[in-house]
Amino acid sequence: MYLFDVRDGSHTGSLSAFFAPTDDKIYLATAANLAASAAKTFSAGTTYVLHFTWGVSGLAIYVNGVADGSNASYTTPALGASLFIGSDYS
Repeated sequence: MYLFDVRDGSHTGSLSAFFAPTDDKIYLATAANLAASAAKTFSAGTTYVLHFTWGVSGLAIYVNGVADGSNASYTTPALGASLFIGSDYS
């Protein structure tokens, strides 16, 4: 399930964040870099706050204000013209 996606047909290496039900992890990714959270178990009726940061210090994922995944490297990708929230670009 995509949380947000900045890729488009010509910028497929741009930034995206998604939840993968195959391993229950949250990912922040570009074509060159990937940060993953620990496996998650979600409870119905519970609010979760997700923060994603990227820049010179790398990629980071925070869940409810607590660091939960990172990658110290980050290569700035070319960004697509649109930001898709809740879906991927296709």
